[in-house]
Amino acid sequence: MIVPPDSIAVPPDSIAVPSWVLPGDVLENCRFLAHAEAAQAMDVAEVGICLFESAACLDYPAATWEALAALPLRYHLHLPLDLDDLPTATLPADPAAVCLQLLHRALPLRPWACVLHPFQDPARLRRVVAAWTAAGLPSSMLLLENIPAVPLESVVALAYELDMGLCLDLGHLLLSGETPDAAALTRCGMLHLSCPEPRGAGHRHLPLDRLDAAGDRLARALLTGAPQARRMVEVFDWAGVVSSIRWLQRAGQGKAG
Repeated sequence: MIVPPDSIAVPPDSIAVPSWVLPGDVLENCRFLAHAEAAQAMDVAEVGICLFESAACLDYPAATWEALAALPLRYHLHLPLDLDDLPTATLPADPAAVCLQLLHRALPLRPWACVLHPFQDPARLRRVVAAWTAAGLPSSMLLLENIPAVPLESVVALAYELDMGLCLDLGHLLLSGETPDAAALTRCGMLHLSCPEPRGAGHRHLPLDRLDAAGDRLARALLTGAPQARRMVEVFDWAGVVSSIRWLQRAGQGKAG
């Protein structure tokens, strides 16, 4: 049984940023976010560790996790994006095993939540949650994120069925043309905030000051409708993070730290 991390009291309006905002590895990025004058000026206090590739992240040495844990940061995890492809020739483990192995290695960071994308087959998600709770972990620690490939209504229904939290992604909502209802906003534990590139232009996460009028309205509706949710600026370059935090500050919907 995995002993879940102790909950850490965090201000509901604190802002999180990704573990990749500059060229470099996860430890270099987090050291910058913990100690650089530019990051301190933005009061960055929480980092979402981007565990996007299963095999590569399972190869992180113990020293990396120990060094991350020593930094004056709070953390949450974003579980891999390739779980729906498992097993593979290079990684024969199933999705549940990968998620639990990564959490076990990240326990020194005391992550308060783990963001997870839905699977094309909901039965795979049910098996992951069953393994998670069998390990003694609360299913509410898993935040199910909406993605354009899966209808928002289905994501919300699964979160309620499996007693998971929700991570509402602004960019994905804008790409899919969906608007969350009260049930989704009530269940929301985290907001992923960025401006998506127009369809066909690419997949970059642009800063919030690039939102058009419709995107601005939806962003403000999410911030107002889910005041309990952590604000995660999901922009993967430092200049874009800074301009997005300033957008949030101007909107009066949260201060960093």
